[in-house]
Amino acid sequence: MFLYTVDRSCINSILGLLPVYQVFRMYRVSVRVSVAVHHYVRTTWTLDTFLDRWFGPDSSEDVMDKLDECGAIISGSTVLQFLSRLPPNPESDLDIFVPLTGLLEFGRWLQRTGYTYRPRGTSPMTFFDVAALTVPARWSAGKHAPVTFDPLSFVQPFEVFDFVDETERRLDRTRSERLQLVVILGDPRKHILTFHSTVVMNYISGSKAVSIFPISTVDAQVSWVCRGPPSVGGAVYGAHPSWREKYKARGYSVVDGYGPEMTPEPNELKLQRSIGDTYTWTIDFERAPVFARRGGLSDPVKERDKVAFEIITTSRGPVTSGCYMNISPPFTTSFVDESTFAITGTFAYLDTWPYGGTFETIAAFGV
Repeated sequence: MFLYTVDRSCINSILGLLPVYQVFRMYRVSVRVSVAVHHYVRTTWTLDTFLDRWFGPDSSEDVMDKLDECGAIISGSTVLQFLSRLPPNPESDLDIFVPLTGLLEFGRWLQRTGYTYRPRGTSPMTFFDVAALTVPARWSAGKHAPVTFDPLSFVQPFEVFDFVDETERRLDRTRSERLQLVVILGDPRKHILTFHSTVVMNYISGSKAVSIFPISTVDAQVSWVCRGPPSVGGAVYGAHPSWREKYKARGYSVVDGYGPEMTPEPNELKLQRSIGDTYTWTIDFERAPVFARRGGLSDPVKERDKVAFEIITTSRGPVTSGCYMNISPPFTTSFVDESTFAITGTFAYLDTWPYGGTFETIAAFGV
C-alpha cells in the first residue's frame, strides 16, 4: 500500500536501491505494487538520453525508427550497461547489427546524421555504398569471410563497417565517437547467440530491450563461456581473451570448461530454449513499431517469431574446448538425408548439417 500511495519520485528512489532482479520480482507481489514497479521500469529503462552520446539529444525516436525500418538491433557491452541501469562506458563503441537487406539504408542514414565511414585496414573501397553493395560478392568469393565458428553454432557470415562521428554533438565530448555496423546474413538475433559468452547476449530493438540469460547475467553475475579461443575453432570476431579480464574487473564470474561443473545449473540453461520464452527478460518500450505507425511497411525483424535454440553444457555432453556450453540450432531431421538412412542404416550428412558426427547427434537418433 505504501508504494501505491507515496510520491512517484519517492518510489523511484526506493526501487533504485534494489538490485535489478529484485525490481522485476516485485511485479509478482500484488497488482498495486506492480503498477508502481511498472512506472519505475518505464522511467528508468528508457533510451531517451542513453543514446545521446552517439546521436545527440532528442534523437532516440529517430534511432528506434531506423532500427525498426532496417530490422537492426543494438547489442554488445553497451546493452549490458543499459540493463544494469548504468550509463554507457566512455570507452565503449556502439555495436549495431543489421541484416544484409538493411545495410545500405542504415549506413546512408548514419552518414546523414554526421558519421563518416572508415574502411578497415587496407581496403580499397573507400566509399560506403561501394563496400555495402559488394558484400554479397565478397561472401560468395570467400573474401573477408569470418573464421569458421564452433561446430555447434548458428553459422552466419558477417562483416564489420566502422563509422566515426567527429561532429560536435555534445560540449563535454572528449573523443570522436565510434560506431560499428555489423552486417549479418539472416536474423541478427541468431548472430548474438554466437557471441563469446552469455553476458553479452542481450539486445535492444526499436521496441524492446531483451536479455536472454538474465538470471545469470543480472542476478548471479555469471558469464558462461560459449565460444573457444581461435586456436580451437573459435572465430576471431569477439573471441579475444581480453574480454574475460574486462568482465572479471566488472565483478562477473567467467565460467569455462576448464573448471568444475556448476551444480545446480540455473533453469535458463535448460536444453531447449527460445528467445522470448519465459526465461527471457523483456523490457517493452511501449511504442508502436514504425511499420505499424506508418502503414504499408513490412516487419523485417518479426520479433513475434521466437528464435529456438539448444544448450549443451559440460554436464550434458562434450562441448568445444574452453567452453562451459555450446548454443546451437535445435536438432531437426531436415538436415539428414532420410532416404539414405532408410536404405543403408547410416547417416548421410548434407553440407548444411552443422553438427558433424557429435555424440549428441548419435544419442539423438539412437545410432
